[in-house]
Amino acid sequence: MEIKLFNSNKKINIKESNLILVNKGQNLVDFYEYNDYFLKVINDVLNVNKFYKDLIKRIEFIYDLLNNKTEDNFIKISLENSLPIGYFLDDGKIFNKGTKNMLLLFKKQNYISLDNFLNNQEIFSYKRIEIYNKLIDLLIFFHENSVLLCDFKLDNFLVIENEQGFFITIRNIEKINVNDLKDVGFISSDFILPPEAFFKNEYNIYSELWLATNFIFYILTGLNVFDFIKAANINHNMLQNFLYHVDYKVKTWPPDIKQNINISSQLPYLDQIKYNNLKEVCKNYFRYSNFKEILFKNFILGYLLFNQRKNLSAIKNELKKDLVKYHLDKQKEHKNLESENKQFIDQDKIQDKIIDNISFYVSKNEVTQEKIDNKSKQESKFYKDLTDFNLVKRIEIESNIIYYQNVSGIQDYVAFKLKQNNILNSTFVDFMNSIFVFIPLNLDLFTYYKVSILFSLFSFIDKNQSDIQKKYNLDEKSFYYFKVIIVNFVQFLDEENLKKIVNIFISLYKDKSYGILIYFIYENLKQELLNIKLEELNKSEILKEVNMKLNSFISIKISSPLNEFLENYLKKIKIFVIIFVFILSVISSLIFFKDLKLFSFILIINIIFLGLSVYFILNYIFKIVLQKLK
Repeated sequence: MEIKLFNSNKKINIKESNLILVNKGQNLVDFYEYNDYFLKVINDVLNVNKFYKDLIKRIEFIYDLLNNKTEDNFIKISLENSLPIGYFLDDGKIFNKGTKNMLLLFKKQNYISLDNFLNNQEIFSYKRIEIYNKLIDLLIFFHENSVLLCDFKLDNFLVIENEQGFFITIRNIEKINVNDLKDVGFISSDFILPPEAFFKNEYNIYSELWLATNFIFYILTGLNVFDFIKAANINHNMLQNFLYHVDYKVKTWPPDIKQNINISSQLPYLDQIKYNNLKEVCKNYFRYSNFKEILFKNFILGYLLFNQRKNLSAIKNELKKDLVKYHLDKQKEHKNLESENKQFIDQDKIQDKIIDNISFYVSKNEVTQEKIDNKSKQESKFYKDLTDFNLVKRIEIESNIIYYQNVSGIQDYVAFKLKQNNILNSTFVDFMNSIFVFIPLNLDLFTYYKVSILFSLFSFIDKNQSDIQKKYNLDEKSFYYFKVIIVNFVQFLDEENLKKIVNIFISLYKDKSYGILIYFIYENLKQELLNIKLEELNKSEILKEVNMKLNSFISIKISSPLNEFLENYLKKIKIFVIIFVFILSVISSLIFFKDLKLFSFILIINIIFLGLSVYFILNYIFKIVLQKLK
């Protein structure tokens, strides 16, 4: 087996008999040892060449960055240690027979996992800060060059320690992606994915900032930014519930909770002890910088408007203030600690090294920030597109009003807009607040009638959530879109048509009207209502399609109960005619001997109604015969 080397025409011959399986890995990846190398075997379950070509293309892209755009020695060493030196495509003859396999050859290295390296380290310890400094520079380098790391699991980062210091190695460098990533199934993380990745299956530079910020916080403190959520697996239902109770006036971390909130009932996921502990950690260790505000912007404001998320250069600029001052204050404490552990380390040199490093990073960061700003201007359209996040779509003017102008938060903004439309009912205002945070709304479209109808529909949805999810096999994500469809039906349909539809359903289905209306909307208008967006200037085509389907429903689906009503009405007429004929017959018999003229008149009427009776009877018999023949 000949392994082709990257950026070279040379090859390395490997004897298959000398391969030693050291780890039967998960996710279709196995590891083998061979002399001074180890071999990563990636199984291509799709069995197509595209996987192979894309992977090679990504790795060659990093090699190009390494050779042409890397000036920092640390980044150069980290990339060299992370990249495979060669590759080979196995058609299934050697490994995992029956499918294609991508083989990547790496040099053997002595390393320790990042998690083990930081184990039992104090907050802001020397090791933590060294790793942080190197890691954030590496990530900034990637982001400057449109590279997404895509893997924020702790075991993806390895630490090599030698006489030159610490170096970061990326275990799964082949997972990197250039520009946006559309398949989030490719993402790995020990932290909760950003909402756009979960709800929209999209991953971009802003998504990477969400995960990188959490990761950096963990490196420095050993804590998750959402450590106060008491659950084994944090999900977006919990975060959204917490987000609704946040006080937006105070931009800090962990976020302040609004007054008069019953923690146990309204925030059942909040662990008060961990919340208080995290508050103390942030207060004591991030006292000189605005890092707490950046966390608030990245995870709270950035949850809704992810262009609010600050980039890594901004984070680094802020954190340098804490790192320098904290370590100057703790210098003696570190010396005593090292002395007690009988480790021969020149603490003065270490401290000077930290300060020198930070100073270097700061000066370098100014250039970095300038590059990112220039790049942002050049790609303004690209970033603008990213703000059109359908989960929480906001018009840019509205976001400015919410966060920078005359209202202090989302609730004030919603109340202000509803008041303009004469919607003052406190129940309705609270209800609109609860959905505005998570579902794209244009509040200018809502009248009192529309809000009342939406409130009634959502009351049914909340009471029957489990039945709805079971009926349509909806997971958390799909159920969110279910609600978006119902909201779009109410907000985009004009009020006159909405009233007609609602009144028809109420007339036909009485107390079941809202449930049947909801099911009809989802089953018949799902595609149109899910695709319609707030920013679309011309929605007429989509709404035209919606109205056509509504008219079709009125003419076809409503025809059944109308026909039933008419049929019942005709039955009553038939019975009346038969009874009337019988009565006329009796009257005719009585007056036959008294008044011949009157008898003749009644006889004629009797014959007419008798003919109708015979017609109805024969028609009924004919229908029965037809049904039996069918």
